[in-house]
Amino acid sequence: MKARFLGVVFLSIISFTFSFAQKSKNFDYGTLKDDSIYTNSYFNLKMDIPSSWHVQSKEEVKQIMKSGENLVTGDDEKLKALVKAAEITTANFLTVLKYERGAPVDFNPSFILMAENISSSPGIKSGADYLFHTRKFMKQTQLNYKLTDEDFKSEVFGGKTFHKMHAEIDYSGVLIQQDYYATIINGFCLSFISSYIDEEQNAELLKIIGSMQFKK
Repeated sequence: MKARFLGVVFLSIISFTFSFAQKSKNFDYGTLKDDSIYTNSYFNLKMDIPSSWHVQSKEEVKQIMKSGENLVTGDDEKLKALVKAAEITTANFLTVLKYERGAPVDFNPSFILMAENISSSPGIKSGADYLFHTRKFMKQTQLNYKLTDEDFKSEVFGGKTFHKMHAEIDYSGVLIQQDYYATIINGFCLSFISSYIDEEQNAELLKIIGSMQFKK
């Protein structure tokens, strides 16, 4: 169980460090058209990506994940094993940065769209259930997250109800804000994780998630 919820924690690290098991035969990692329209037939999802933002390639994501792994695990060999296990049930659909990696900016706002297979955890019936376990596990990692939400508020995007968890972390002297949005669809938890440092950046990210459309 720990490995499952480590997936969302580990992938969230990608946002600020700059083989999919049990999948349905109809599972879809999605398609990006003209670098600005993402569609996913499995989740019946369509989302607009600002054309000026930078979608990371699979190779770039692997590089960032490799460098971010040490932030999560340190020298803990058991935690490293959990990271590897989490990769089996976690699919990273999109990792998107506002600016190119290495751009001369104080902070590069970003978001991740991902999904985790929760078919072996039938007790997870909503995004709030999923975030409950995610928050519990985040508190056990060596990362000094500040997690203050007592309850997870619901928000509707594209007709689907997501639950939200807010987190803060001081990374190299920069106070980073992260919002986790989660919903359950077809035996998966679909998550949108945004990272920002001010309300202007948050507004840009909310506009992106607000563009989500789910076909009925």
